[in-house]
Amino acid sequence: MGKENNHKESLDLTSLYVLQEYQGLGLGKKLLMEIFTHISLLGFNKVFVDVLEDNPTCKFYEYLGAEFFARKEIEIAEEKWNLVTYLWGDIRVAIGILNR
Repeated sequence: MGKENNHKESLDLTSLYVLQEYQGLGLGKKLLMEIFTHISLLGFNKVFVDVLEDNPTCKFYEYLGAEFFARKEIEIAEEKWNLVTYLWGDIRVAIGILNR
């Protein structure tokens, strides 16, 4: 989110990468299921994730119930990019989708 997360009962998911040759095999869903289950057991309910706006992963997060939260321009290697933040306001929704 570009600054500290001040939302109670929430965590930031900073990185989740699946190599392209392994995408589409359900590994991202399995990883998120483990992560969200563990987060839930720790008593947290909300999760934020930042991703570059043109990354196809945005659609994956949206499919799993994440909602657009914020957008800001950042600079990487002297190029400007849009960084979007998504929020799962209740990870139980995502867990339900992942259990389908």
